[in-house]
Amino acid sequence: MKKIVNVNRRSAIKTIGAFGITSTLVSAKAFGQTKKADGFALVGASTPFEVVKTALEKNIVAGLGLTLDYAANPEQMTTLDGYRLLITFHYGPFTVEQEKMVQTFVRNGGDALFLHNSTDIARRGTGILRDVMGGYWLRHTDIRPYRVKITNRDHPITQGVQDFVVTGEHHYNQYDKDPRYVFMNNESIDGWSYNNIEGDKHYDSQVGDLGFGPSCFSGWAYDYGKGRVCFMAPGHTLEILMNPEFVKLQQNAVRWCLKQI
Repeated sequence: MKKIVNVNRRSAIKTIGAFGITSTLVSAKAFGQTKKADGFALVGASTPFEVVKTALEKNIVAGLGLTLDYAANPEQMTTLDGYRLLITFHYGPFTVEQEKMVQTFVRNGGDALFLHNSTDIARRGTGILRDVMGGYWLRHTDIRPYRVKITNRDHPITQGVQDFVVTGEHHYNQYDKDPRYVFMNNESIDGWSYNNIEGDKHYDSQVGDLGFGPSCFSGWAYDYGKGRVCFMAPGHTLEILMNPEFVKLQQNAVRWCLKQI
């Protein structure tokens, strides 16, 4: 049975936590809806479906008054027609047809918010989604504390947001676009730093000549064709997704993507 659901504000109010929600998913017709939701959210994989769904219901559905159709398996993403927004919190993989579908969706005016491990789809793909997302996933640390540091306080997405510290996977991504589109970094606070120095305990062969230190770009946003794209690396746990500063970032990012701010 396919795991897909349309969630509106009424259902989001009933959410009581990641492991308290029911695993029974309902369709839009259960609420008398006759049109598609505002957005399509592909979530789950390394972070349980219920965890991400709970956060998005609270932060985006109830917080912004939007509706989302949810799917846990990339195979369920067969069309984006009729949606305004795509949210992914999933590492795929996507088929070539799905990569082209996402690219066409954004180029034609749709908007995309890529979260946490979504850049792994770009790493394993053909290069199409790397161009859309602006980069690809390299590595992440084990569970350890890191600081999310705002580097552009003039960007609409960072308005009212302060630096914050979380404990989870510190993700390192290769970023391909103009640095002026970056608005925040992840920064190690316990000395961890990926590098290309053989013999060092932080050596990683995949880093190559990039030579990352303790910090890495973790948030960027730009126009892509007629649409907008935003990526933010934090996530992994419900605690991180519900961090008050990250909630502001999620809500601002969706509003920016939809050209509301």
